Amino acid sequence: MKPLLHTIAPKLISRARPGIAGAVLLALAAGPIAAQAAGTALEWVYGEPAAPPLVLKNHDGGEFDLASLKGKVVLVNFWATWCPPCRAEMPAIARLKNKFKDRPFEVVAVHVGPGVEEIDEFRDQSTPALDFPIVIDETGETSRAWKLKGLPLTWIVNAEGGTSYTATGDREWDHEDIVKIVDKLLARSQ
Repeated sequence: MKPLLHTIAPKLISRARPGIAGAVLLALAAGPIAAQAAGTALEWVYGEPAAPPLVLKNHDGGEFDLASLKGKVVLVNFWATWCPPCRAEMPAIARLKNKFKDRPFEVVAVHVGPGVEEIDEFRDQSTPALDFPIVIDETGETSRAWKLKGLPLTWIVNAEGGTSYTATGDREWDHEDIVKIVDKLLARSQ
């Protein structure tokens, strides 16, 4: 791990904005731990507190506001193109979205740190297609508000706008255990 931090971290940090440099280092240090946590377990958030604001520039140009999705269950995934576990879980996130395509379920991916220029290439090569907004956290302010402690970091926001579940590290998002959790949140909202 030490050689990785010494060889990659300076390059990434030199390309990152100051507010994101800490998140980059933390993600690199947490990477092996996050990868070991892969699976299906999600952590329920006691009291399901209100989700922090999430208003960011959409990768495709416009502005995205999480508040516009109130009434829907939303998976909010913090990731980066340079993060192997992040890239590995994206197809499962897309498959989960497809499972609930006819229900009030949405996905938003928040890109953190350098590598923004590689989003289009990654999106074009992804199967299934990443048919959800990808927004950019340029300053790191949103990542701090959402308590980024490693990548990937995912929150499931209920239809009322509360954070119901969280997971640090990659997951098999289309696994039946996670599908059941999302299904219960959707049933609860109707």
